[in-house]
Amino acid sequence: MPNKTILSIVTFLVVLLLLSIFFNEKNMVFNQVYMNQFYKDILSDQKIEKFDDYFTKDCTIQINGKNFTADQFKQRMKWLKENTGMIRVQVINFFASKDDTQITDTHISHVIDKQGIERKVFVLQQSKIENNKIKQLIDASYVMEGDKDTTI
Repeated sequence: MPNKTILSIVTFLVVLLLLSIFFNEKNMVFNQVYMNQFYKDILSDQKIEKFDDYFTKDCTIQINGKNFTADQFKQRMKWLKENTGMIRVQVINFFASKDDTQITDTHISHVIDKQGIERKVFVLQQSKIENNKIKQLIDASYVMEGDKDTTI
């Protein structure tokens, strides 16, 4: 009998968790599903034509203290496409403000460059949102494994 009770409690908790996830993600423009697609388009696939779908025209991007305009970052995406064989992003944590004006995430970028050198990069990313697009992105990266060259 105690097994049925435990099973019922666990089932109830799982349903409650799934409902809370569904309603939280449904009400947020920026959720983890959205960010996974963002990282796929911008980092993994380097789809420069998708840049304006995610960023404002006057956005500012800072990576490890280096500032980029929209055009400069598009050039970086082009450079990444030419110099990496694979980038896969694994989102670890994701947080969005209730009004969708700020997002923060931690993720790990698994990178293999064209020479076959592998890197695992831990990233803390924070963004300010305006009109459902990223206006300011700040990225602090640390190479956890592999070549410590942070150009990639």
